Amino acid sequence: MKAKVHGKRPLNFTSNDGKQIKGVQIFVSYKDPNPKSEAEGELTEKLFISADSDVQIPRFNYGEEYDFVYESVGFGSKARSVLKKILDKNGKECKADPFAAILP
Repeated sequence: MKAKVHGKRPLNFTSNDGKQIKGVQIFVSYKDPNPKSEAEGELTEKLFISADSDVQIPRFNYGEEYDFVYESVGFGSKARSVLKKILDKNGKECKADPFAAILP
C-alpha cells in the first residue's frame, strides 16, 4: 500500500485488560484504490507497528510517500495481513532510525 506519511507517535501503556501495548502509530493518507469509490480527497489511517515487530521504522520525511509491504498469513477465517517492510520512494527497504531508541 503506497501512502503519504504525516506523522508518528510512540505508544507505551497498559490497556484496560492488563495487556502491555508498546510500539509506534504511523499516520498516513492515500488515494482510495477503489475506482468506483465516491470518496473525495485522500483517505487517512493510522498504522500500528508493535515493538516486537521485525519491521524497521525509518526516520520519515513527512509528506513523502512510502510503500508499506504486507504479506498474507494464516488461512480461512484466521487469514490476516502482516506488515513486512517499508520501502522508500525509490523502492529500497528503509532502515531503522538510529535515534529511535532514545526518543520517548
